[in-house]
Amino acid sequence: GSKALIANFLMSNDIPVIGSQHGGNYGTQNCYSIHFDTDFSRCTHFLSYGFTDKDLKATYPNRTTNCEIVPVGSHLEQSRVESSSKSKAKIDILFPLTNAMSIFPEGCRPKSDLLTSYQTKILKQLDQFNELRVVVKPFKGSSHENCSVMQVISMLENIEVIDDMHLTDCLKENEIRAIVSEYPSSPMFEVIGLDTEIFQLSAPNVPFSKESLVLLTRRVHWFEKIDNMLEMLGLWVKGSLKPKRDLSFYNKFLFKENTEDLILRTIEKCLLQKTN
Repeated sequence: GSKALIANFLMSNDIPVIGSQHGGNYGTQNCYSIHFDTDFSRCTHFLSYGFTDKDLKATYPNRTTNCEIVPVGSHLEQSRVESSSKSKAKIDILFPLTNAMSIFPEGCRPKSDLLTSYQTKILKQLDQFNELRVVVKPFKGSSHENCSVMQVISMLENIEVIDDMHLTDCLKENEIRAIVSEYPSSPMFEVIGLDTEIFQLSAPNVPFSKESLVLLTRRVHWFEKIDNMLEMLGLWVKGSLKPKRDLSFYNKFLFKENTEDLILRTIEKCLLQKTN
């Protein structure tokens, strides 16, 4: 589009262009060529939430990028930490549904039939927890055209649906005891800094690097099979599951205390580079 043309024009005239991470799948998960064909190729400096050139190489050993990777942390996460003191309503279990349609052609989502199967199993299990406040959060703007389980949701008896706000707004207004996720993407990054239990199903089609997965599994309950995840969720409901709150992944790949300062330093560096 026009933004790509403008970025290429600026770089061809030796003008620095700063790009930034705006989701969770960068650097730690192998999403094939998507980020190299878009974000990384359209800037000279890329502000990451935390991953470095070394991390990128570990995730993509056969790919290279010409932009400089600058770990600065997530500005959204820093803002959340600084404004998280207000009182909130309580949700026992939140299930933020993954949209069945990828924003990219031939994207990295699981196969649609597999995703539907996972979501249906999770929804039916959650509907059994009638003594808890369980909330399903479809992607804002979800419909029968892009969410294959809308009919299943309409038949549930004990589940509340919040579909009129983004996940980040839902998290601002509610204290979440546990999160269930059927696909590791941006929502996982948005909740990993919360005091909440995270039940995360893996996605073999977008594998994490070895190091990042070791750190991640210290924080989240990680599962290769849906039935194992549902079994552990049942144990959590009974109070029989040990909590996970390790911050190693969070501190390396998401949060920096001086994010704003690091961003401003990068901008200053680019300005000095151009004037010299």
